[in-house]
Amino acid sequence: MVMMIVAIIAGFGVPSFTQFIREGELTSRANSALIALQLARSEAISRGQPVMACPSTDGSSCNGTNWADGWLVATDSGGSAGSVDTGDGDQILRVSSTDTQLNSDGPEFVRFTSDGLNANDDNRLIWLERPECGTDRRREIPVSPTGRSQVNKADC
Repeated sequence: MVMMIVAIIAGFGVPSFTQFIREGELTSRANSALIALQLARSEAISRGQPVMACPSTDGSSCNGTNWADGWLVATDSGGSAGSVDTGDGDQILRVSSTDTQLNSDGPEFVRFTSDGLNANDDNRLIWLERPECGTDRRREIPVSPTGRSQVNKADC
Protein backbone atom coordinates (compact mmCIF):
# COMPACT_ATOMS: atom_id res chain seq x y z
CA MET A 1 0.00 0.00 0.00
CA VAL A 2 2.80 2.39 0.89
CA MET A 3 4.57 1.63 -2.39
CA MET A 4 1.41 2.43 -4.29
CA ILE A 5 1.12 5.83 -2.61
CA VAL A 6 4.79 6.57 -3.29
CA ALA A 7 4.34 5.57 -6.96
CA ILE A 8 1.32 7.86 -7.33
CA ILE A 9 3.13 10.80 -5.74
CA ALA A 10 6.22 10.17 -7.90
CA GLY A 11 3.99 10.04 -10.97
CA PHE A 12 2.92 13.62 -10.27
CA GLY A 13 6.39 14.85 -9.31
CA VAL A 14 8.45 13.51 -12.22
CA PRO A 15 6.64 15.41 -15.01
CA SER A 16 6.82 18.70 -13.10
CA PHE A 17 10.54 18.13 -12.36
CA THR A 18 11.18 17.48 -16.06
CA GLN A 19 9.32 20.68 -16.92
CA PHE A 20 11.42 22.53 -14.33
CA ILE A 21 14.66 21.28 -15.95
CA ARG A 22 13.47 22.26 -19.44
CA GLU A 23 12.45 25.72 -18.32
CA GLY A 24 15.84 26.16 -16.65
CA GLU A 25 17.72 25.22 -19.83
CA LEU A 26 15.63 27.60 -21.92
CA THR A 27 16.06 30.44 -19.45
CA SER A 28 19.81 29.82 -19.26
CA ARG A 29 20.31 29.98 -23.05
CA ALA A 30 18.13 33.08 -23.35
CA ASN A 31 20.13 34.78 -20.60
CA SER A 32 23.34 33.79 -22.36
CA ALA A 33 22.18 35.48 -25.58
CA LEU A 34 21.11 38.54 -23.57
CA ILE A 35 24.56 38.71 -21.98
CA ALA A 36 26.13 38.64 -25.47
CA LEU A 37 23.97 41.57 -26.55
CA GLN A 38 24.67 43.57 -23.39
CA LEU A 39 28.39 42.87 -23.66
CA ALA A 40 28.45 43.96 -27.31
CA ARG A 41 26.65 47.20 -26.48
CA SER A 42 28.89 47.93 -23.50
CA GLU A 43 32.06 47.23 -25.49
CA ALA A 44 30.89 49.45 -28.35
CA ILE A 45 30.47 52.35 -25.94
CA SER A 46 33.72 51.79 -24.03
CA ARG A 47 35.82 51.19 -27.16
CA GLY A 48 34.18 53.97 -29.16
CA GLN A 49 33.70 51.71 -32.20
CA PRO A 50 31.04 49.35 -33.58
CA VAL A 51 30.74 45.95 -31.91
CA MET A 52 28.41 43.12 -32.91
CA ALA A 53 26.95 39.93 -31.51
CA CYS A 54 26.04 37.11 -33.87
CA PRO A 55 25.16 33.40 -33.85
CA SER A 56 28.21 31.19 -34.36
CA THR A 57 28.72 27.44 -34.39
CA ASP A 58 32.50 27.54 -34.84
CA GLY A 59 33.45 30.45 -32.55
CA SER A 60 35.36 32.27 -35.28
CA SER A 61 32.72 33.47 -37.73
CA CYS A 62 29.09 34.54 -37.86
CA ASN A 63 26.98 31.79 -39.40
CA GLY A 64 23.26 31.25 -39.50
CA THR A 65 20.48 32.58 -37.34
CA ASN A 66 20.34 29.92 -34.59
CA TRP A 67 21.42 31.72 -31.43
CA ALA A 68 20.85 28.55 -29.35
CA ASP A 69 23.89 26.86 -30.96
CA GLY A 70 26.29 29.53 -29.72
CA TRP A 71 27.31 33.10 -30.34
CA LEU A 72 30.27 35.42 -30.50
CA VAL A 73 30.91 39.08 -29.77
CA ALA A 74 33.45 40.92 -31.93
CA THR A 75 34.49 44.40 -32.93
CA ASP A 76 33.03 45.26 -36.31
CA SER A 77 35.03 48.17 -37.62
CA GLY A 78 36.75 46.68 -40.65
CA GLY A 79 35.45 45.03 -43.79
CA SER A 80 31.75 44.34 -44.16
CA ALA A 81 29.23 44.85 -41.37
CA GLY A 82 28.18 41.65 -39.63
CA SER A 83 31.24 39.59 -40.47
CA VAL A 84 34.41 38.95 -38.50
CA ASP A 85 37.24 40.35 -40.60
CA THR A 86 40.33 39.77 -38.45
CA GLY A 87 42.54 40.80 -41.37
CA ASP A 88 40.86 44.21 -41.28
CA GLY A 89 41.28 44.62 -37.52
CA ASP A 90 38.16 42.98 -36.11
CA GLN A 91 38.77 41.27 -32.80
CA ILE A 92 36.74 38.44 -31.24
CA LEU A 93 35.94 39.45 -27.66
CA ARG A 94 33.86 36.55 -26.34
CA VAL A 95 32.57 33.18 -27.58
CA SER A 96 29.91 30.82 -26.22
CA SER A 97 28.91 27.44 -27.58
CA THR A 98 26.43 24.79 -26.55
CA ASP A 99 24.82 21.58 -27.70
CA THR A 100 21.30 22.22 -26.43
CA GLN A 101 18.30 20.94 -28.35
CA LEU A 102 16.52 24.26 -28.72
CA ASN A 103 14.97 25.95 -31.72
CA SER A 104 16.03 29.52 -32.25
CA ASP A 105 15.90 32.22 -34.86
CA GLY A 106 16.83 35.84 -35.15
CA PRO A 107 18.93 38.23 -37.15
CA GLU A 108 22.27 37.19 -38.59
CA PHE A 109 23.88 39.80 -36.35
CA VAL A 110 23.09 42.71 -34.05
CA ARG A 111 25.52 45.60 -34.41
CA PHE A 112 25.88 48.46 -31.94
CA THR A 113 27.31 51.88 -32.76
CA SER A 114 29.92 53.61 -30.61
CA ASP A 115 27.12 55.33 -28.67
CA GLY A 116 25.34 52.04 -27.91
CA LEU A 117 22.53 52.35 -30.43
CA ASN A 118 21.27 49.46 -32.53
CA ALA A 119 23.02 50.14 -35.84
CA ASN A 120 20.34 48.25 -37.73
CA ASP A 121 17.77 51.01 -37.04
CA ASP A 122 14.99 48.52 -36.33
CA ASN A 123 13.68 46.26 -33.62
CA ARG A 124 15.71 43.06 -33.77
CA LEU A 125 14.12 39.95 -32.26
CA ILE A 126 15.85 36.77 -31.15
CA TRP A 127 13.70 33.88 -29.93
CA LEU A 128 14.39 30.50 -28.37
CA GLU A 129 12.00 27.64 -27.68
CA ARG A 130 11.96 23.91 -26.99
CA PRO A 131 11.23 21.77 -30.09
CA GLU A 132 7.97 20.50 -28.61
CA CYS A 133 7.04 23.94 -27.14
CA GLY A 134 3.73 22.65 -25.83
CA THR A 135 3.24 24.01 -22.32
CA ASP A 136 6.65 25.67 -22.35
CA ARG A 137 6.79 29.30 -23.18
CA ARG A 138 9.35 30.59 -25.61
CA ARG A 139 11.82 33.32 -24.76
CA GLU A 140 12.06 36.43 -26.88
CA ILE A 141 14.83 39.01 -26.76
CA PRO A 142 13.88 42.23 -28.53
CA VAL A 143 16.65 44.74 -29.25
CA SER A 144 15.23 48.24 -29.58
CA PRO A 145 16.66 50.96 -31.83
CA THR A 146 18.17 52.53 -28.69
CA GLY A 147 20.10 49.28 -28.08
CA ARG A 148 18.24 48.10 -24.99
CA SER A 149 17.37 44.43 -24.73
CA GLN A 150 15.60 42.13 -22.29
CA VAL A 151 14.27 38.58 -22.07
CA ASN A 152 10.48 38.16 -22.26
CA LYS A 153 8.31 35.08 -21.98
CA ALA A 154 5.91 34.61 -24.90
CA ASP A 155 3.49 31.97 -26.12
CA CYS A 156 4.77 29.45 -28.63
